[in-house]
Amino acid sequence: SDGKGLPLPNDTVAMYFRSPNESWFATRSGVVRVSDGKVKIFTENDNLESELIQDIGPGQDNETWVATRHGIGRWDGSRWSFPKLGPFYLRSTSLGHDQHGHIFLGTEKGLYCIGDCSPEPIDSKRGLLDDLVLDLTVDARGRVWVLTEKGISIVDP
Repeated sequence: SDGKGLPLPNDTVAMYFRSPNESWFATRSGVVRVSDGKVKIFTENDNLESELIQDIGPGQDNETWVATRHGIGRWDGSRWSFPKLGPFYLRSTSLGHDQHGHIFLGTEKGLYCIGDCSPEPIDSKRGLLDDLVLDLTVDARGRVWVLTEKGISIVDP
């Protein structure tokens, strides 16, 4: 290594290490992909609906997903799309995944699970302390730890 590092934006908020040669970064100025040492910054000019990225991680079908105020963005390997169905259109704050292929979306209307799980949101009527999910993480046992303004809820989906 030359010790110079990579020219990443200084407003990086989350990282996703997809493979030994490919890393993704969520920033407040777009999405950054580093692949084989080459840096590409995706912005609204590249079909992102927002450059204010909240979180980034693996999605379905080998996609990379981002959480934004304009919903979930999906990178299919060649372009970004923002589906307007199901929970994908909701203002999103966070992403998580487990070893069973479930992807968890933290949104303004609760926690959603994508995959072979219930399509119904887990919200304040179903056990969360508040509907607005601020952040989430999945532990080694597959439980989802959900942070809201009112505290942390632990969900076993």
